[in-house]
Amino acid sequence: MSEIAKLRNLGPVSAKILAQVGVWTKADLANLGAREVFHRVIKSGQASSDTFLYALEGALQNKSWKDIAKERTALC
Repeated sequence: MSEIAKLRNLGPVSAKILAQVGVWTKADLANLGAREVFHRVIKSGQASSDTFLYALEGALQNKSWKDIAKERTALC
């Protein structure tokens, strides 16, 4: 199992999608940031949703994507 697949909220399918846009490690994800990675996934033609963005940010913060979604909603 890849390093990315071991992160909270992510798994083998997410790892495969992220590998296609050059994100192999947590450091790659952190260096680019969740939003940039999310945009790269969309530009690559992969179907995605806000939930995937929350999952990416949650992986960086070691939080559930649901907590990230609640925080984002509270800021709007």
